[in-house]
Amino acid sequence: MEHYTHQLNLFYVHTGDADLSAPLENLHQCLSENHAEHSPNLLWGVSRSAPRALCLRALAADAQTLQNLLHLAVTLLSPRQAPPSSVFFR
Repeated sequence: MEHYTHQLNLFYVHTGDADLSAPLENLHQCLSENHAEHSPNLLWGVSRSAPRALCLRALAADAQTLQNLLHLAVTLLSPRQAPPSSVFFR
């Protein structure tokens, strides 16, 4: 793990009464499919940190890989909202 130079932590908290089992599985599946090619340079995991909260943590060798991962995760977790703008990712 010494070659990783960048870290990402995302905590997603749903304030409603929704069950996060499906979003957790969907997020895990989509990230697995979309970031398989980065596997030597990217180490990540997603888990439920509380009944209505998810935690995504990742390590990478560059910031762009983490930015792409974050953009995909935010888009998947908030599908009814507008996708994150480039201002969010500066």
